[in-house]
Amino acid sequence: MTSLIHNINALIQSNLDALVADSGPDEGLLALDDYSQQMEDYLDVLEEMTKALGEGVRRLRNKQRRFESLAAEADLSARQFADEGQGKLARAANARQQVMRQAFEAFREEADLQNERFQTLMDVRLRLEARLTEVAQKRAILQARESASAVSV
Repeated sequence: MTSLIHNINALIQSNLDALVADSGPDEGLLALDDYSQQMEDYLDVLEEMTKALGEGVRRLRNKQRRFESLAAEADLSARQFADEGQGKLARAANARQQVMRQAFEAFREEADLQNERFQTLMDVRLRLEARLTEVAQKRAILQARESASAVSV
């Protein structure tokens, strides 16, 4: 994922004027079209990745809540058993509560990590979409200039 983000950032930071100038006078629009297509391809990849990560975070949060609930139930059971004087059952319920709490924490940590990745990808996606809009504007300006120079000739 890091190399993908690195490649997208490099693409976003490309100098549009240099891209057009390097492609030659008649190829500027084609260069911008190729650049736009590459950005759209990355947007498709980012859409798939954010969808998968978003679903993964949702599943992990559901499991986190489930184990939090199980830990609370086991804690309640441990207290009830202790109040009833059933020490062995209270210890067993307390041990179960500890296991459920550990599972809850593990799912929470993993969900937080994946959510951070999700947010990073969403940020990259937003910046890529903004750059694509900028390229479309640059293309429209270049196309208008080319049309104007063709009419004046």
